[in-house]
Amino acid sequence: MIFSGRLPFLLLAVSVVGPTYAAPQTVARLAPTDTSVVQSEWRGPVISPIRCDADGNLYIREYVSGSPNNVITIIGPKGDKVTKTSLDSNPDLKKGKLNDFGVGPDGYLYELVQADHSAYVVSFKPDGSLSSATKLEKEFWPTKLATTGALFLVSGTESPAPGEPPKLFNGLFDASGKLVREVRFSNDPGQIKAEGPKAGSNKNYLEDKASFPLQLGTAEADLNGNFYVIRASEPPVAFVLNASGEFVRKLEIKNPEPGMRLVAAHVNGGRLAALLAQTDAEGQILKRVMIIVDISTGKAVQQYSVSSDLGSTFACYSGNDFGFVTTKDNKLAIQHARPE
Repeated sequence: MIFSGRLPFLLLAVSVVGPTYAAPQTVARLAPTDTSVVQSEWRGPVISPIRCDADGNLYIREYVSGSPNNVITIIGPKGDKVTKTSLDSNPDLKKGKLNDFGVGPDGYLYELVQADHSAYVVSFKPDGSLSSATKLEKEFWPTKLATTGALFLVSGTESPAPGEPPKLFNGLFDASGKLVREVRFSNDPGQIKAEGPKAGSNKNYLEDKASFPLQLGTAEADLNGNFYVIRASEPPVAFVLNASGEFVRKLEIKNPEPGMRLVAAHVNGGRLAALLAQTDAEGQILKRVMIIVDISTGKAVQQYSVSSDLGSTFACYSGNDFGFVTTKDNKLAIQHARPE
């Protein structure tokens, strides 16, 4: 998903479903604090997601028209260090497509890459050099990645029958690429359903609004090794798994207002921070709200209004510190905010 100050028109096992809690009525405001300017040329908008590590480094992908957009830029916490990754040193991946990425607790960057009909997890050292490329043993179209550095939870789709929507696939893989277990969720909104008129095998379901919960969702792992698969449905849904990839609970985030959709979400310290936005018919952002959910109970414990003076892209979350990506003096900047 590409962010440039607007969102797309429609935007941006047996499970035990936990209760759905409405957002709290008391609404505070996230106020800007400090801003760090990245001292490098930045030509285009940002492709979500954006990741942060424990040291405050920022991992971001720039959209450049006419390029494969396979480069991740690693930026220091104060914008004073810039490193770029590349797939070009591996001939099997040079023409691949980067679909998602995550950062492990070891400081390594892990990229989810599609090359022909194969899916790879490609690791990079903290200095940006390519470390390894592991081919996953199952052939499918990978979309989302969450990693602990040792295990990789990947969501994607399998090849469908002609004229039918793709079948959703979630799998936990080890560092050798072996499928440890397939993961299924009851009533998963990430499963693409047939909507609207069919056009036989020519219908591209991945460009249809039915794919938005999967395509515009995200996935993360926390420092305890738990996994979170977050679907951009209405309302947003998060599936929580333990470090072995076993289902724990399902969280549902009740929209504070009709028509608000998930823009981004991050997990930290037992809480999930979800940024929701309301847009007009042209995709322009009208209103943004940050919902904080206690993962252990599923209860929304805080709601913050997010003003337009913060960047359009929610990048980092740690306690009461929220990081957004914006621009300042025509350069990329990291804008921090705290509750007012």
